[in-house]
Amino acid sequence: MKFDAVQLDPNNPEHHTAVAYIKNCLRPEELYELSAVGAKPDDVLSFVAMAAALGEVWLICWDGEPVFVWGIFSTVQGVYSLFGFGTKDTRRAMPSITRWGMSTWLPDFLARTNARRIEVRVPASSVHSIRWLTKLGMMVECQLPYYSVVGESFMQLAYTSKDFDVHTSPIRDQSAKTATGNSSAHQNECGRSS
Repeated sequence: MKFDAVQLDPNNPEHHTAVAYIKNCLRPEELYELSAVGAKPDDVLSFVAMAAALGEVWLICWDGEPVFVWGIFSTVQGVYSLFGFGTKDTRRAMPSITRWGMSTWLPDFLARTNARRIEVRVPASSVHSIRWLTKLGMMVECQLPYYSVVGESFMQLAYTSKDFDVHTSPIRDQSAKTATGNSSAHQNECGRSS
């Protein structure tokens, strides 16, 4: 199985098609997390566009098929919000996504930005998301009571500047466009739709 991570190019129609494919094939967990904040699957497209304008978005592919979209954007100076949405095939790619996130993306992101905090909020019942985020090294900080539109508590997880020393390993020489170094080849493989 082949893993690719390609930075989303807002001007690439294949990337739009890939994000639309992910949106149309969201896992039940993703649909629940969206509904918990009053969002619908169609809101994913505008959310990804907003994040691409304010930060960066990565398209994650498994065997050339889009399975996950990962993004981060600045909320206030030095503070970033992380998000991700995936298809049912995300689970097969998750070990590779986790390794890439920890060994490539996070050290590179920290080297390029003034980040002092990266945070995410998820419904307290989203145990798979919380487990994965802690595998990425995020710490559960607090519970936010009555955060969802139906009153469910959310959990806030974060990396803070004190956590970053653990994650700042030497950055591999790589293309600015991809984690694997061959921008155009991976865009073609990763950008196709089913």
